[in-house]
Amino acid sequence: MRSFVHVTPFTLEFLSQTNAVFFKGEVDHLDLKIPKDSVFYRMCDNALITFTDFVFLLVVLSTPRRLFEIAFRMFDLNGDGELDAEEFDVVSHR
Repeated sequence: MRSFVHVTPFTLEFLSQTNAVFFKGEVDHLDLKIPKDSVFYRMCDNALITFTDFVFLLVVLSTPRRLFEIAFRMFDLNGDGELDAEEFDVVSHR
């Protein structure tokens, strides 16, 4: 499945005009007041996400719900509103 999401590339010039913080090296924790039920803690114990996670979240959060509904209906072969492993397997191996 392809994503049709327009993402504006960030430039250093743009980032210098924001409150962006640049750092080098490894970070194993942040001293932020992030609720324990935050998506950041769900994806990683130390409330940090990888670049891959960031891109995934960016796509998910910027994709209209309607496109997810269409994709779901493509996989829901019997139209019962539920997707089982067999339906997923059939569509994903076409």
